[in-house]
Amino acid sequence: MTWAQLSDVSAMTGRTVDQSTLATASELVTVYCNRTPAASGDISTRDMRLLKTATVFAAVHLADHPEALTLPGGVDSVSVDGLEVAGMDDTNPAAVIGRVAWRCIRSTTWMRHRSVQVASAWTRAKVGRAVVDPDDTDDETSTDWSPL
Repeated sequence: MTWAQLSDVSAMTGRTVDQSTLATASELVTVYCNRTPAASGDISTRDMRLLKTATVFAAVHLADHPEALTLPGGVDSVSVDGLEVAGMDDTNPAAVIGRVAWRCIRSTTWMRHRSVQVASAWTRAKVGRAVVDPDDTDDETSTDWSPL
């Protein structure tokens, strides 16, 4: 079972790939997204569409760049006679499955960026969480917090 079918590749990209390339792309998407097509019952329609798109574009990338699976890892850059070339290191998934496929995987609900945003003292004062007077010489901060 794969995330996409051969007909999806031709419909989305207008290209054709063989079944083994599609199977390899599907396995790579499975590795990078940490989900399997067999256990896709709990995956939303949006995430299934993203994983199908990732598989399609990974298959096209692998068809165009068969060396992507055998890239030497750990090489950051090479400098010869003043010319420096940055290498593709094996920690960059986009080098293996392609930029579009990696973007689709990163857009799934479980892979999205979840940053914690800390509000400034001015913002907290504005929304009433804490009132901070920068001119106050005391180290105390007045808050509207009260114990339970």
